[in-house]
Amino acid sequence: MIQTILTRRSVRAFLPEAVPQESVHKLLAAGFHAPSAMNQRPWHFVVLEGEKLAGLLRGLANAPKGAPLALVVCVDETLERMPRAGDSDAAAASQNILLAAHSLGLGGVWSAVLPGSASFVREYLGLPDSIRPYSVIPVGKPAQHPTPVDRYDESRVHRNGW
Repeated sequence: MIQTILTRRSVRAFLPEAVPQESVHKLLAAGFHAPSAMNQRPWHFVVLEGEKLAGLLRGLANAPKGAPLALVVCVDETLERMPRAGDSDAAAASQNILLAAHSLGLGGVWSAVLPGSASFVREYLGLPDSIRPYSVIPVGKPAQHPTPVDRYDESRVHRNGW
C-alpha cells in the first residue's frame, strides 16, 4: 500500500476507453471506506459518464477534458454534526478514490469545486440545496504516466514540538 501512496501522481490526459463497472464500484467502495469525523459519513457520490460528464468538464475551467468517467464527491450538510466538518471527510474520500484508481491501473486528478464554480456544479447536476459539491475526480486509463517524485521534506518535520 505504501507504494501506491508514494507513486500516485495526478493524471490529466486519458485514453478514450471506458472504465469497467467493476472498477467504478471499487472506486466508490474506497470512497465509502474513508475515515470520517464522528463516523458521520456525510458524503454522496455522483457518477458521470458520456455527454453529462463532458458538459460538466466543459463548464469547469481547470478540469481536464477527455476522461471517460468522473466521480463528484459531495457533502450532505444535513449529516454534518459539526459545521463544515464534512469537508475533511470529503477530502479523505477523495484521496481514497485517487489511491484506489492508481492501484487499479487508472489515473485520476483531484479537481476542487471552488466557491466560484460550486453554483454551476450544483445547478448542472440538480443537487438539492443541502448537498455541497466538494470535488470532481476525472478518472480513466492514463494517456500519460508522470514520474513519481520524492516529496519527503525533513525540514518540515518537527519532533516533540516546533
